[in-house]
Amino acid sequence: MKNLIFGFIAIGTGTLFANAQAENVPATPAENHAREQAEQNIFRTEIKHVPAAVSVFMDRGIITRTGTASLKKGKNEIVFSGIRDNIDLRSIRAGTLEITGAEVVGIVWERHVSAVVDSEKIATLDEKRRAISEKLTALRDEAQALSAQQKLLESYKTNLRNAIEVKSGLGNASVADAEKWRADAELFSKAADACRTRRENLLREISRVNEEFQKALRELSNAYGSGNAHKSLSLVISVVANQDVPAAKISASYMTRNASWTPQYDVRVNEAEKNLEFFYNAAVHQNTGEDWKNIQLTLSTAQPQVSAQAPSVQAIQLTGTQLATDAQRVIRERKSTDSADRMVSQITTEGKFHVVPAEDFAFSSVRGTGASVAFAINGLQNIPFGNRAPQVAVAKQVFKNISLDCEAAPGERNGVYYRAKFANTMPYPILAGTVNIARNSGFIGKSAFKFTPVGAEVSLFAGTLDGISSAEIQLPGYTRTGSVFLSDISEANAVAYKFQNITGTPRKVRVRSQIPISEIEDVQIEILTKAFEHVPATTPGYVFEKETGMIYWDLELPANAEKQLILSTKKVTKK
Repeated sequence: MKNLIFGFIAIGTGTLFANAQAENVPATPAENHAREQAEQNIFRTEIKHVPAAVSVFMDRGIITRTGTASLKKGKNEIVFSGIRDNIDLRSIRAGTLEITGAEVVGIVWERHVSAVVDSEKIATLDEKRRAISEKLTALRDEAQALSAQQKLLESYKTNLRNAIEVKSGLGNASVADAEKWRADAELFSKAADACRTRRENLLREISRVNEEFQKALRELSNAYGSGNAHKSLSLVISVVANQDVPAAKISASYMTRNASWTPQYDVRVNEAEKNLEFFYNAAVHQNTGEDWKNIQLTLSTAQPQVSAQAPSVQAIQLTGTQLATDAQRVIRERKSTDSADRMVSQITTEGKFHVVPAEDFAFSSVRGTGASVAFAINGLQNIPFGNRAPQVAVAKQVFKNISLDCEAAPGERNGVYYRAKFANTMPYPILAGTVNIARNSGFIGKSAFKFTPVGAEVSLFAGTLDGISSAEIQLPGYTRTGSVFLSDISEANAVAYKFQNITGTPRKVRVRSQIPISEIEDVQIEILTKAFEHVPATTPGYVFEKETGMIYWDLELPANAEKQLILSTKKVTKK
């Protein structure tokens, strides 16, 4: 036996009520509904239905199901059974497709609670799922450990090779030491390659086991029945027809929170042609309990969860402490943004950009402009439920005559980074998301986009340049203490940034660094513009931002040449 729980939703002016009772014994809602059907000569039909269209937002989805019913003249009740009991009941809507002379007058939902399940089968399937899950966890842990080991070995290799380069440049490395370091670096390189190969094999095995895990989840879900935790819904749509309709298409839609999508991007920079291919992709996640097969998919950037009410603006009172805190926060954020260790894409106002008209979208059509747009994906899509999130191609754009330059921050990380700058001339924003970067024909690595509105300018780092190296060399400092009456302590420190270009192409490199910002009155820090004892002066030609402590040079690096920059600072402490 199944228990029925009835819910009612009003559509238009049609509202359904269950209020019939027997004379002395109160009738149940199911008995009232059955009696109303008999009295009103209502034709009830249960039909087959499938998800036909899905609109996925950033944190939820709207599923539209369709089925074909045979309508009789008069009032009909079309039943969509087996709906997962994890939907927003307030969002249920119904309609007719390609029908004249028929009208939807109401819709109710019925909740079914199953009292009979195969406990033994469920226990077996759950044990199978648990075993596969444990295997999957062990494989992922091993892959993560190998990844950490590979990074450690590669850092050892890089440090040894940098040591050879720096010591050789200073002339204080023996031939024997250099050869020993080269041999050790080669051993580390081979060990790192072995870790990489093992990890790649593990990732393939993880993919295979994950397929088994998803299959086990489906089997377990089917064993529970058509609803979560033994529950399911039926949507009963009331349709009034003026005549018999042998094949009427009926639709029902509802909202679920078990669906979302995240943007993913592929970017390929072509140095020779100075263009950038931009692929806008989406990873679609759904855990609704059923596969979406051959659906019309729409992806929306709208955020239904955000209130439509405009926020109120409150008065703010600033104290001296608050102002100082805000200044420190700005400095911290600027340092974080400019650090080469966090070289992610950002909006910039530098450079000139070539505006390119939007191309025809090969993968989707776009509705709307600005921050809220919808991508109607061309063709029918298959989105399985579970942990897998298949990637869907949304759009492609080619940006021409992009600006290409180089940037380095040797104090944070060795290497000279290639940077591409372009304007977002697409009719929709670039959402925050990960980006896979390729230069010419090779994969460089991963980065990230911040939210970039239409028309904004974008800066994207595209990996390091081959044949150009940078290294930081700490130079000896100097400390001088004043007399008994003048007890200030002056400290001078300097670093050298060494660059080597072994290619036949000259490069212009923006070199970034920073000096500490003193917030203590008795401690002053400044850039050393003249030599202090044996500490050399800072290389001239720099631009310094006093508020943030950021400093940069535009270095002209000729082909097959070496150059060096000096950054010296002086700190004076009053006792």
